[in-house]
Amino acid sequence: MAVLSITDSEVSPLAGISEQAIYCPTESKSFFHTLTPALAISEVLCTLLAERNRPTALDALQNADDHHLQLKTYSNTLPRRE
Repeated sequence: MAVLSITDSEVSPLAGISEQAIYCPTESKSFFHTLTPALAISEVLCTLLAERNRPTALDALQNADDHHLQLKTYSNTLPRRE
C-alpha cells in the first residue's frame, strides 16, 4: 500500500515517508492558516476513489448512515430558540 500525503511543505515529516505528495498552500492574509485547499484536494481524491466502484461506495455510505442512525447521532428535529 502506498502513502499519499497532502501537505504544505516539502520538509513536512509526512512528505518524507510518502511515495507521493500533493503540496498545497496554507498561508492566508489572516492570522490563521487556511485548511480549505487541503480539504478541497481530499474531497476530489475521495470522489475519484468512489467513482472507481460507485455501487460499492454507495453501499458503504448507506451502511455508515444506518450505523449512525442506530447510534442516534443524527438529530431529527431542530432545537427551538426561545
